[in-house]
Amino acid sequence: MGEHADIVDNSLLYTNTKAGYSLEYPKNWQYDDSSFGNPAIFYDPVALEYLDSNNLIAGSKIEIYYEPTNLVNVKDAKSTSEIGEKIITENDIILNGHSAVRKELEGRLGYSNLFYFVNDEKLFTIVQHVAKKDALEEYSKYFDDIIETFKFTD
Repeated sequence: MGEHADIVDNSLLYTNTKAGYSLEYPKNWQYDDSSFGNPAIFYDPVALEYLDSNNLIAGSKIEIYYEPTNLVNVKDAKSTSEIGEKIITENDIILNGHSAVRKELEGRLGYSNLFYFVNDEKLFTIVQHVAKKDALEEYSKYFDDIIETFKFTD
């Protein structure tokens, strides 16, 4: 695990049986169940303190969406999270044995890390929103460590 390896030792397990995945997230983050797992939303303590009507003012939140798809090439995937956003970086990667695309975006919601990948005819989109540019590097490390724990349960 990366620089924040204590996430595994100080984490909670989240499992979404409907979508067939699990991941670990830091104990001091909060899972929001208001959408019944689609998206699954996780807020860091700073985001919770400054949350204003679901608008991220400070800190970070992670959202995991899934939807049915016929996509074969994950590079064709687009998300509403990308609308009006400037792509800073875009890379093809392997995530949990699946071809994936990772993008770093800048736009109306601040800064975002974004993953797309397909499993079992579902398109998964994992988005991390970071309110302030100077916090992007720090929160990206947490995001990467959380993503490393992502596993399909099927």
